[in-house]
Amino acid sequence: AVCRDSHAEADDVMSGDDESVDVDGLSVRLARVPDTSRLGCEDVTGFQAWMPATRAAARAFRQLESVETRLVLELGCGLGALGTAMSRERKSFVVMTDKELPVLQLAKRTAEAN
Repeated sequence: AVCRDSHAEADDVMSGDDESVDVDGLSVRLARVPDTSRLGCEDVTGFQAWMPATRAAARAFRQLESVETRLVLELGCGLGALGTAMSRERKSFVVMTDKELPVLQLAKRTAEAN
């Protein structure tokens, strides 16, 4: 089975305080996940925010202050909260990857919304 392509309209980006997530002190608006976007996907874990892991990774990333980070590779970016936050905070170039194309499209929309 092939994952459903999840092209979205502008209103598919969440807005408002209750629809944003906190990534260790940085507010990130997440792309809305359409109910049908998971259809046919082998791995659906990327369609939800894993905030405890995201916050822990953000704290670890911040401890690298002595290292001038210019390029970050995020494996399994999901909705893109961590990559988006780190791109904004550290002004790093972040490459986000994920197994499912619809998840990558959601991560792209998250980055664009921020």
